[in-house]
Amino acid sequence: MSESAIIEILKSNRLLMDELNILQAVKEWAKINSAVLSKSAELIAKNVVQHIRLSLLSPDELTELEQNNDKNNFIPVSKMAFAWKFHALHQSVTGDEQTRLRRGTRSRECHQGLKKWDA
Repeated sequence: MSESAIIEILKSNRLLMDELNILQAVKEWAKINSAVLSKSAELIAKNVVQHIRLSLLSPDELTELEQNNDKNNFIPVSKMAFAWKFHALHQSVTGDEQTRLRRGTRSRECHQGLKKWDA
């Protein structure tokens, strides 16, 4: 599947997947394309990762993700910082899809006050 096709899918609020599953699927896609294209998975996923909504993860999930990310920098520091800022301030940015729930987002305590996928 092409990068642009995946990005279009990840833009959807109706996606029936939780963000942790989405992240795993993107990592697998990047790993396969890395072998085919002889480029690093991080480079291949660079634009796609921007559409993963890390703010929807719980603080515990973010902590674990950040610890694992230190090994390969799959997720840019700016994405991690945005997610932590959301959790610190617990404010969603109007019009920013990064803090909008998807249809398949697993309910977490930190989601209180977030816009639902169909709102």
